Amino acid sequence: MLRLRMHNGQGKRREMKLSAIFSLLLPRKRTTEEDARQAIIACGINPDEIAWQVGADGSFAFGRNHPNATELTDAQIKCLIDWAQGRRLKLGFIGWEDGQLNGS
Repeated sequence: MLRLRMHNGQGKRREMKLSAIFSLLLPRKRTTEEDARQAIIACGINPDEIAWQVGADGSFAFGRNHPNATELTDAQIKCLIDWAQGRRLKLGFIGWEDGQLNGS
């Protein structure tokens, strides 16, 4: 695997795999509701217990379906993110505020 080393001007180096750089340059792909539903199930999630949608542009977004819903596990979130990244999908997240911002 080829790697690109970059310097940030402060003496620190960052390495990026060239495949990651190229994936940023490639156009995003589209998904369908059926493909998204199958991915959700494959990640061990009941699609009826989370909020998710496929946008008109083929993007995919997911999150809890209400503020008090059970949170997805880290493994489930990683599974869905990996699925979306592997297909070069535009990814979004659905979130809720609990009304207790900044300790108010």
